[in-house]
Order: sequence, then structure tokens, then C-alpha cells
Amino acid sequence: MKKRLFSILLALCMVLCLVPTTAFAESETEEPPVCTCETACTAEAMNTECPVCGAVGALPESCAKCSGPVEDAAAEPEVEDNEAQPEASPVVLSGKREIKSEAELNVALGDKSCTEITLGENIELSGGYIISHTVTLDLNGYTLTVNGNEWDIFSVYESGNLTVKDSGTGGKIDGQNKNCGFCIYGGVLTLESGTIINCMTDGDGSAVDISSGDSEGVYGKFVMNGGAITNCKATDDGGAVDIGKGCTFIMNSGTISGCRADDDAGAIFIKGNASFVMNGGTIENCSAGFCGGAVKIRNTSRFTMNGGTISSCTAQQGGGVYVDDSSTFNMNGGSIANCTAVNGGNSVFVMSGTGGKFTMTDGTVDGSVTLHFTVAGSDVYMDGLGTAAYPYQISTADQLKLFRDIVNGTGDHAQNHGACAVLTNDIVLNDGTFDENGNYTTGASGKAVETWTPIGKYTDDGNNTPYTGTFDGKHYAIKGLYVVNLPDVAVGLFGGLKGAAVRNLTVDGYVQGCDFVSGIAGDASANSTIENCQNDCHVVSEYGADSGSFLYVGGIVGSAADTTIAGCVNTGVVEARGSNNFGSVAAGIVGILYGNATVINCYNTGEINVTGDKLREGTAGGIAGKDLSAHNTVSDCYNVGAVTVEYTGNSDSYIAMVGGIMGKIYYSDTTVSNCYSVGTLKSTTGKGTSYIGGVVGITKGTVANCYYLDSTAEKAVWPDGGTVDEATGPKTAAQLGNGTVLALLINSRTDSEHPWNSQCQYLAAAGKTLPVFKTQTGDEHTHDQSSPWKSNETEHWQVCACGAVFHKAEHSGGTATCTQRAICAVCGAEYGDVLGHDFTTNWTHDDNEHWKQCSRCDKKDDVGPHTWDNGTITIAPTCTKAGEETYSCTKCGATKIEPIPATGHRWKSEWTSDATHHWHECANESCDVTDNAGKNGYAEHSGGKATCTQNAVCEICKAEYGEKLPHDFTAETVDAKYLKSAATCTEKAVYYKSCAVCGLSSEGTADEATFFSGNALDHNWGAWTQNSDEKTHTRICKRDTSHTETENCIDANKDHKCDICDYIISECADDNKDHKCDYCGKKLTEHTGGKATCKDKAKCEVCGAEYGELDAKNHTDLKHFPATAATKTTEGNIEYWYCEGCGKYYSDKDGTKEIKKADTVTAKLKDDSKSPQTGDTSNLALWIALLFVSGGAAIGTTVVSRKKKYNR
Repeated sequence: MKKRLFSILLALCMVLCLVPTTAFAESETEEPPVCTCETACTAEAMNTECPVCGAVGALPESCAKCSGPVEDAAAEPEVEDNEAQPEASPVVLSGKREIKSEAELNVALGDKSCTEITLGENIELSGGYIISHTVTLDLNGYTLTVNGNEWDIFSVYESGNLTVKDSGTGGKIDGQNKNCGFCIYGGVLTLESGTIINCMTDGDGSAVDISSGDSEGVYGKFVMNGGAITNCKATDDGGAVDIGKGCTFIMNSGTISGCRADDDAGAIFIKGNASFVMNGGTIENCSAGFCGGAVKIRNTSRFTMNGGTISSCTAQQGGGVYVDDSSTFNMNGGSIANCTAVNGGNSVFVMSGTGGKFTMTDGTVDGSVTLHFTVAGSDVYMDGLGTAAYPYQISTADQLKLFRDIVNGTGDHAQNHGACAVLTNDIVLNDGTFDENGNYTTGASGKAVETWTPIGKYTDDGNNTPYTGTFDGKHYAIKGLYVVNLPDVAVGLFGGLKGAAVRNLTVDGYVQGCDFVSGIAGDASANSTIENCQNDCHVVSEYGADSGSFLYVGGIVGSAADTTIAGCVNTGVVEARGSNNFGSVAAGIVGILYGNATVINCYNTGEINVTGDKLREGTAGGIAGKDLSAHNTVSDCYNVGAVTVEYTGNSDSYIAMVGGIMGKIYYSDTTVSNCYSVGTLKSTTGKGTSYIGGVVGITKGTVANCYYLDSTAEKAVWPDGGTVDEATGPKTAAQLGNGTVLALLINSRTDSEHPWNSQCQYLAAAGKTLPVFKTQTGDEHTHDQSSPWKSNETEHWQVCACGAVFHKAEHSGGTATCTQRAICAVCGAEYGDVLGHDFTTNWTHDDNEHWKQCSRCDKKDDVGPHTWDNGTITIAPTCTKAGEETYSCTKCGATKIEPIPATGHRWKSEWTSDATHHWHECANESCDVTDNAGKNGYAEHSGGKATCTQNAVCEICKAEYGEKLPHDFTAETVDAKYLKSAATCTEKAVYYKSCAVCGLSSEGTADEATFFSGNALDHNWGAWTQNSDEKTHTRICKRDTSHTETENCIDANKDHKCDICDYIISECADDNKDHKCDYCGKKLTEHTGGKATCKDKAKCEVCGAEYGELDAKNHTDLKHFPATAATKTTEGNIEYWYCEGCGKYYSDKDGTKEIKKADTVTAKLKDDSKSPQTGDTSNLALWIALLFVSGGAAIGTTVVSRKKKYNR
């Protein structure tokens, strides 16, 4: 019964708790509480005591005493009520005002008459604000920051028009990396100046999110005339700005920088038929995780760039701009620079295959523009726009096929006849090989042959789509070209060219078509240009059945009208195969010249063949076939390939025209000049007629300064009313190889006016040395070294079978004589002049006569006898030797010598001596005896006796001679004059011995000798002193300081001092950490450190030993046991702590209040199961839970109903 009553009381309490929340709760649709104001409130003075007018954010219109009409609260969006913000200070409402707090901002934005709000201080916002009227926010150099909440700072609704500016310096709105920013719901936001910084969102558009309003056809708009948006981030798309469906962003100036989107569009995301117009400003250093480092456009949206700069942005695709499906990017100005993308489109990436478009009429893009296409269900990416400034970049076969489909308008691609492209690599269409009939052998890939459809395709039904753009091969090759295109006309890599340019390209493979067939282009017209191209394809024109049409085929182009073909080469076989045709034409470069066509600086090395069994006419030329209209020019070309017309029928009306350069010239103003041909020329006509010309088969036009190998034709041209100059004609292989023909072709033109190399080069295709172009280096070739020498008066040379003159040089070696010319050491020919005699001006002579001798041979001139003068003594006679007298020829200067007898000696009576001998000198001054041994009386000294002080005296000449006797140094006399060294501490006195005969000291002599005398003096030591090594001590003798004595310091008594010098040699140390000196045993320290616990004493930090007492209050493992309520069946326990270290129980968490284990136990509850029951005892807990839940819900309802919600 008691529990039932208690349950009823709890229910009543719950109801009472709900009553006040219901009373104070309000909703947007409910009427406000009753106003208690006695007088009307105004904006300047609201009644704070009134429950209605005193509410935060209340307006004067809410007052019951207000005389004006009360507007519907739902008609205008409310500014969020932030209960935490302070009351607004009283302000004067007017058109402009300065604010210094969030409360003042709240009031100012709530007043529609306020059109300009100026910040007077930095303000921190705790909520977001709705803009529904026209107002300007001037940051005035201050900062608006967001504090903690994640909502839009300003939301601009349909009727709202917010302008943000900064009349000061450094004004900014700082999102502080919160989930906040500007949101435009159909309104207008204009940024004039100031900075929006550090905004972020977990959706799209962190700084500005533009969307439509609630009304139909009302779309948001953002205009940026200045200022900056920086360091903003979106976790989805649009790091700075998101432009929603139908909305617009116009950027006239300002900067968006350092923004990031984790998905797409690092700065601007345009979607849903939206528009972004960039007239100026800068977007820089932005990035996206996937597409569009700066801008991404999608869903039929538009980006128009008239100016400004996008720079240094990055993404996976489209480092600058990414154009998605069905969207358009029109670039009319500005620049995209220094942007990068990992997977294509550094500057722009366009999904062209799914409707994305990029048009560029002006501006600059410095990086790649990548287009995405879908070809046969596969993705194909290609850089470039296909314009002259930004051509397609082709590096793969798929890209080349895509380019062809774009030009031809096939494969669901919009047709672009004038698309421009460049090759960036060799292209392999088929990696196998073809035989002469087009049969294919597979290559390494194992793939079957794939047929090529020409670019700019022509068909036999007249459906022509000529190519009009520029294609630059960049000197790369297209390999494995395979065209079998019957019965269409204009066949090749390109079908037809019209005003197009194809350059720097090589093709190889197999091409077969009906009419207008070539490796490069079937037909070219309307000022087209083909330059620096090379055909290595086997090219065939044939119908395969009887036909009345002509076949026109050329290596480079089948037919050319108003076209220039320059610097082109054909190396492939070119054939026209016909049956019952009216005629066939084949040529190495161009089949037909259709008027105003120019062929310059081209050459052919391939075979040219025209074959058929019922032909009426066959025409073949090494360079051009024939002309079918006027004003054509073939100049500075050459042919080394074989040109053949073979007719297998038997009609006598058949005509074959074969020319080394051109088969037939029909028009009088067609000109062939400065050309030559060395290729084999052949015609087989049966009963028909052949016209084989070394230069042109038959001509009505002009042929000038052209040459051909004399063995290839009988005539240069078969004239048919045309003009052939006198220079044109046959030349030998030697003339073609030695520079003779080269000089004629240059024809006095300056180097810039002609294409010819200054030296002839060997061409393997011709097996000859020939004139070639400056662009050619010739083929490797070894001349025949065994060919005989040829010579003239000054030079010699050899001539190779290839026609080249080699080893040409001036004669050298050999020597000319007075009567014979020199013979060249290389070729053996005489050269130069006979020298003639060269008599010297000096005389040559023998003993009897003189003459003048030729310097080059033994011929003599002016021979005669000598005429001698009176002579001159040249060597005077001496005592022992005869003299000489010389006589000279007065004409030639020759000399002869006559002898003069010797004079004899005159010896003196006195003696002359030296140390060992004596002799008599000769009195003659001219005596020539210089060796004393040869003089009179020469003998050794003799006689006399020497002592230790006197030499011996010679008994004959009386001169002293010999050596004195040695001293006898044996006398030991103690006298100061003999003292060598006085006695010292350790040594006796030392004296020199003296001569026993003369008393001379032995000092300094070779026999120097000494002796000791007396005793040593002993040391006089000073005190011991410590040395700098701190290990030894030294004492010095006072008598002689050079005498020292050093000993090691010792410490026998272990007092850390030297026992001799008292120097402290060590300090106490305790390395073994036993608190005593390891040396002297002195106690140094006490136990220290460590902390005692309830179970362990403190441990010394020095020696590790335990010391002191246990600390009963310092527990190491104190465990907490929360209180547990007792039940009827189990005991409970109080809250307590147990230490496992000391095994004790405590009632406090610090373990200071010890209790017994029994003290922790609480007794079981009393069993009252016999009392009357009101229900399960769990109802009590249920009622309490319901009470808290209901009360919380009521409070939450109140808060939510009073809080304005905003949805982005």
C-alpha cells in the first residue's frame, strides 16, 4: 500500500514538473505571452520587465500598446536569439551607424532603415545573421570572428543585398576554421574589399555558397570587385565558392588564394546551369583532391574568362580548370599559368567525349590542355585544343585515330575540318610487314592488320571532307599505315587537303586506292602546303577491273592544285596498275600538277612503275607525272629511282612518256629547272610509241639548266613545241660526282638562294656520288682505292666507279734537278720546272786551283791556279818546336803553310826548387817546356836531418824539404797552461799532455792526449719541488744547475699526499658507492634518496641498500571498492579501499584511516515478503527514470523552441 501511494505521488510530481515548461514554451506559430506594458514600447526604450517586450531580440511591434500594426513574425526572418549575449546598448537608429559589440550588430541588422554598418572594434560572433534587406557592412580595419558555433555567418535571402567592404586596413571576417561562411539564398552578396579567411565546410563552398531562393526563378548572385578569400577549405567541392543551380558569380577583381577542396574545385565549383564570369582578379595556389585545382564546371554550367589570372593551382586532373559533362569554358582573355595536374590537363582538362567544351578566342595558357574522349567504349586522352596556337598533341595510335574521327566527323564526334595537331612520338598503326601486293605478316603484337581511313576522306559519290588545318609531324613517323580504299578516291594518310599544311612527317606501310593515291595525301588544293615529308610506303593505284578513267598516283601527293610541295622525299615503290584504262600516271613526288602547283627541293629514290595491258597512255616521272592545268613549277629536284612504263598489250596507238624528272609537260607555262636525274629510264610499248627523256619525256613547256646521266637516255627532252635551254643535256658519272654538275645547278646563286650542299655526297640508292641538298649528309661508302691516278700539271686524283673524284690534291714529293723535272711521289707524274745550274758566288778550291761550283750538281765554272802573297808567321818557333808561316791566294782566299825551325834552350846557373825537387830554368822567354821534370838538373832533394821544430836542408840546392819529426806527447805536467777542464761535482780536473822535447801542449793536435788530476767536488742539492706532471718531484744542484734528480711521488701512508714533497696527488672518491673513500677509507656520505612505502623501506639512490623505516601512509597498490547495496539474500559493503601491499583496509582514498575488514560489510535486508504487494518493486526505478526523462524533454522543448535554426 505504501509503495502504491508513493508511485501516485511520483506521478503527481512529474505532472507538476511539466506544467512550467508548458507555460513558458513557445513556437514560431504560437502567440507570444500576454504583454504587461502600460505604455507603448519604442526601439529606443523597451520594457525589460515585460515577459514579451523584455525578451532578447523583441521588436516594438510586439508591444500590445504599440499604435502601429503588428507584422507577422514569420514575414521576415529572425536574427538568432543568443541568450548568452549581452543586452544591446541603447543606440540611435539611423541610415548609418558604428557598432562595437555583437548586441549592437544584432540591433543594427534588425533595423531595415540602417543601410550601412561600420565596425568600431573587433567583434566575436556567437551566432549567424539573416540579411533580408539592402545593407553595407564596413569592416573599417577590424575583424569579425566566429566563436564556437558552426553556422553561416551571414545568410542573404531573396530580398537581401549585402555589400562587404573595408574602408580601413586589414579588415577581415575570420571563420577560425569553423564550419561557417556566407550563404546566399536568392539574394546578392558583393565583396568590394576586405578579406574572408579561414572558413570551412563539410559540404560545398566554404566561404560563399550561392543557391536559389524559395521563389521560382530567383537565383543567388555573388559579385567580387575586390578584397580576398583565402585559406578556406571544403571537405567536398568548392574550396572557396559553390555556385548552385542557375546562380551567378562575377569576379571583376580581388584574389582567391590558398583554398582547398578535398574532392573537386579547389576554388570555384560551378554546377546545375550556373555561371561564373571572370573579368579580372586572381585565383592562385588553390588545390583539389581530384578535379579542378582552381575551377570545376559541371551539369550544363558555364565559365567565361575575359581576364584575370589562374596560377599555381594543382589537382589530379585539370590543374587549372576542369570542364565536366555538357559544360562550357569560354576563354576570351586572361591567363592560366604554372598549374599542374598528375593525370592530365595541367592548365585545362575537358570531358569532350561527354559534351564538355573549351573554346579559346584570346588569352594565354602555358600548360597542357587535355581532352577526354570515348572511342569504342574506351577512354582516350589527348592534349591540346586543335587550334593553331594549341594543337592536339598526338603520341599514340588511338589519339591519331581520334584526331581522324574529329576531322571526319565520325564516331559521334563533332566535325572539325581545320583541327591542328602535332606528333610527339612515333606512331605504330600496324607492327607487321607488307609485301608488294599488300599481304600482311603479323608483327610482335600478333594483331591482325587494321585498315586506315584517310583523314579528310573523299568518296566516289562526291562526299568530300577535305582537311583544312595544320599537321606537324615534328620529324616523327607513322608506321604500319595500311589503306585499301576501293573504289574511293583521294587515298593516303590524308584523303584531301584544302588550304591545309602537312609538314615534318614520315609514313611507311602499304597504300592502295583508285585515283589520287599517295602516302601522304591523295589530293591537295587551295594553297595547301606539304613540306619536309617522306613517304616510305608502297603506293599503288589500280581499279582491278576494266575502266575508262585515269589513275593518278604519287609518293607524296596524288594530285596537287594551288599547292606547294617542298623538301619532300619518296623512297617507296609507286605504281599505277591499269586495265583498259584511258591512261595512268605515276611519279615519285606528285602524280598530277593541276595548276599553280610548285615542287621544290624534293627528291625520289623509289621505283616508279606504270603497268597495264590495255592502256591508251602511260606517263611516269621521277618527280612529277604530268600537268593538267597551267602555271606549274618543278625546281631544284633530283631523281635516282628507276622510272618504268610497261605496256603488255599490242595496240599501236599506245603512247609511253618517261622522264627522269617529269613524264609530260602539256602547258607552255609549266617549268622544270635546276634538276637532274640518274635513275634508269625504261619503256616497253610493244607496237606503241615511247618517249624517253633524261629530264622530261615530252614537253610543251620550258626546261632549263637540267641534266641527266648520259647512259639513261638519248635525249634530255622530246620537244613538242616547248623550250629547252642549251645548258640542259647529258653528263657523265664523273661530272655528276666531281662537282661539275653541282656548280651548274647552283648557277651562281648565293648560298641562301639554293638548296644544294656545297659537296657532292654518296647516295647508296643510286650507287653514285651526286649533288645532294644541304639537309643531306650522304650514305657511308668506300671508294675504289685501286682506280688509276689521273693528273694535270699541278694536281692528281682518282675517280671511283660511283663517279666521285677522291684523293684530289696537288703533286708532292720528288726533287727537280738542274736538268730534270720533279716526279710526284703519289702518282708518279713529272711536275714543275727544270731547275738549271746554280753557280755559287763563293770559290771552291783544292791545293793547286780554284773554281765556282753549282749548288745542285758537280758542274764547275771559272777554273784557275792560285796566286800566293808574301806570307805571314802564324805560329812562332820555340826551343823544341818548329813554327809556321801561312800564304793566301789573292783571288779565292785559299791558304798554304810553310814550317820555321826550333830555336834550342839557354839554361840558368842558379837552382829553382819546390818541396821535393830542384832544377835549372831556361832563359828563353819562348821556352815551351812547362813540365819541370824536363828541365836541366831536375832531381829530388837529398841530405840534411829534420827535428820536431826544423825541416831537413838539401845538401845540393840548400832548400828545406820534407817534414819535421813528430812531437813526443808523453809529459804529464800539472800546470794551468795545460788545464783542459776544472774539477766538478762528479768529475776530476783534466790536463793536456805535453811534448817531452819542446814542451808543446798536445791540445788541438792529431795526437792530443789528456790525464786526470785530483778528486771530484760532490753535489750541493737544493729542496725537492713538484713537477707539472703531478706524478714526480725534482731537486737541482746548487753548484751546477744542469745537475738534477727526479723521482716518482709516493704515498705510502695513503693520506693523498706525497711523502717527500707533500704535494696532494689525489682526492677522495667513492666509485664503488659504499659511502667511503675507495683509497683512504674515510666515510664520505650517508644513505640518501628513495621513498619508503607501506611494505618496503626507502632504497638509497647511491648504494641501492634499504634504510630507514616503513611509511604506513604511502601505499603502492591501493584498490577502490565502491559501495554495494545489500539485498535480502546477499550482504553489501560500504565504499572502502584495500592495499595489497600491506593487506590493510581503509575508509578513505588516501589510505590514512584504517578499518577492519568486518567494518566493510553491511547486513542483508530484512525479508518483508509477507506484506501486502502493490506491484513489482522495479516500478519505483521506472517512475524515477520517467520523471527525469520527462523533465529533460520539457526543458529541451523550451530551449529548441526559443532557438532559431538555420539550414544551409
